[in-house]
Amino acid sequence: MRGPADDVDDLIMRRLSFGCTVAAVAVFAGLAAMDLQLKPELPGGIVSLQMAMTSERSAELVAAMSTDQRLWCAFGLGADYAFMLLYPAAVVFGVTRAGRALQARRRSLAAIAPLLAWAMVAGGLADAVENALLLAALLGHHGGAPIASTMAIVKFLTLGAGLGYVAIAALLTRRPMAVDDA
Repeated sequence: MRGPADDVDDLIMRRLSFGCTVAAVAVFAGLAAMDLQLKPELPGGIVSLQMAMTSERSAELVAAMSTDQRLWCAFGLGADYAFMLLYPAAVVFGVTRAGRALQARRRSLAAIAPLLAWAMVAGGLADAVENALLLAALLGHHGGAPIASTMAIVKFLTLGAGLGYVAIAALLTRRPMAVDDA
């Protein structure tokens, strides 16, 4: 199986990986600041709404928000569409680079990189569906709450798997520091 970024040159991938990661962190910082506007009504911020699980709970959470908080939430969900282009790309590049680094020493572990990279694409798409359903909830349509929660879980699991893979690969492929490197 080939991953979505397998044909990208190493140098270009390093640059894209760095750029997407920096941009994703910057957008995430803005989203986190917006998320603070949702508290204390949503103690977990937007995650409270993402994990509502039922139409009834979704309706309760939205009803607890002020008009300003609903606007902040809607704006944050809209801005999240930019984030969901950046973070999956950053992790896809990271997973692909990690797989390449593992190729020499841990071929069996390297072989799962394409699957994880495609899973990250699926996670980004799940995030898009989740956001659309959360925006609908803000407009009073709460029937999609169980699906939104399922999509959020898919997103979080794929993100965790991708980042975990990159971290494990970094540990397995790190070079011991030579005495003259210190």
